[in-house]
Amino acid sequence: MQNFRDAVKQALRGQAVDMKTETQWDEVLREFVTGINESEPLIHAFVRRGAAPSVRHLVLAPKGRRDQAHIVLSLEATPRAVVVLSGDRREFTEVDDFQEFLIYFAGLADFRSTLKTLGKVATAPVTGFLRFGPVTDRSPSRDIVVEVPYHEQHNLADAAESAQRAEVKIYVDPKGPSPLGQGVYDPKYPPRWLVAGGYALEIEHHNAELGRIMVRGTPLEPLNEE
Repeated sequence: MQNFRDAVKQALRGQAVDMKTETQWDEVLREFVTGINESEPLIHAFVRRGAAPSVRHLVLAPKGRRDQAHIVLSLEATPRAVVVLSGDRREFTEVDDFQEFLIYFAGLADFRSTLKTLGKVATAPVTGFLRFGPVTDRSPSRDIVVEVPYHEQHNLADAAESAQRAEVKIYVDPKGPSPLGQGVYDPKYPPRWLVAGGYALEIEHHNAELGRIMVRGTPLEPLNEE
């Protein structure tokens, strides 16, 4: 947890200060998320902070599909207690009781059904775009629509999620002009970005190989992550 005195010292040194309060409940949530991710390879679970500093959201997404993320549990965490805001409101003041609740929650039929549904999404190809302008600017007149095979999308996600984001090579299949994008790939006009599934790759090299498009570059942090 960031101590206010230390935060003042960091500010005086010109260093970035993170005053997000960590609680004992955050450690439990991290362990819960790790357990999901280790048991469900087609799921990416993570905790997202809410608008209020004390709010936490447990989020599930198909692997490689941040754009399909779903909040499945919302909590308010204070040093004294954690309160479940989703469904029946519950309050826990003991770590053991909160852990028991999360184990109960993980065993619910609805939760397990959600994991199964998202897992199917994770093995489907992803519609993506080769983009020429700023990464978040949609331009149907110029964007090139591509299909990203799910294993290539997973490679992109793994590279973006890693602590040390490294260069990655991705193969995509051009889908031709459509209402989503009228552009046609031409190696003479280099696209700047591959955008797919809530991830973006800054393209440093590209070419056509046997009817496919190869793009290589460094991924950004996930587009819809805080």
